[in-house]
Amino acid sequence: MLDFEAISGAKYITNGLGIHFLMRSWWVFCLCCSLFIGISYLTPAPDQAQVAQVTWNSPKEIFSGRIERWNDTRVMAGTLMLFMVILYSIFG
Repeated sequence: MLDFEAISGAKYITNGLGIHFLMRSWWVFCLCCSLFIGISYLTPAPDQAQVAQVTWNSPKEIFSGRIERWNDTRVMAGTLMLFMVILYSIFG
């Protein structure tokens, strides 16, 4: 993100500091997780009724209940998995 050779003509983070791009990815992941945790502690907790609408109490609840709309989480996850299998079979 900050290390584009095309813009500055030099890769300051990779060549200057000697940090490999995979290690940069790890540290960006750690930074993002720290920000998520910090912001979640600084903001008020959501209402339990709102949380109950978007979460399951156990993994078995995924298979229970009717699918009434196309934008159900299970339909979207299944569609995403189907697309990944199709793309993998075409390009893999």
